[in-house]
Amino acid sequence: MSTDLDPDRLHPRELAYLGDAVFELHVREQLLGTKLRPSDRHRMAVARVRAEAQAAALAAVEPALSESERDLVRRARNLKVSTPRSVDQDTYRLATALEALVGYLHASGRTERLAQIFALADCAAPAGPDPGQQPDRQAGRQPEPGIDGAQRT
Repeated sequence: MSTDLDPDRLHPRELAYLGDAVFELHVREQLLGTKLRPSDRHRMAVARVRAEAQAAALAAVEPALSESERDLVRRARNLKVSTPRSVDQDTYRLATALEALVGYLHASGRTERLAQIFALADCAAPAGPDPGQQPDRQAGRQPEPGIDGAQRT
């Protein structure tokens, strides 16, 4: 996708805004075609785009960053941001830095580099349910005997 935006002129906050959407789209595309129920697919997507998961993804990506990418990440990480109560400020800033990097690469049209960053970030993704298995809704409950005495789950 080409944009008329000059990523070098966008504020890191704007790049993070764009990167948030691009990162979530990447995660959702990965989850398409899995044998998960929609609610489980949604839970996995939310787990992957949470600030904690994005901060872990940034840690996995950082060793492979160029000097200019590191500079962008540093500037985005140092932004003054208002954080949600459920996340500590350092974690939220790291997530914002990853989003700014993703936004920059997307706006620059550097799809090959973005794919490399996503591949590294995916290695840090939180584990979810096995896509081939349905989670047990009644985990921890004991099976009850049926009318014929056979155990039912």
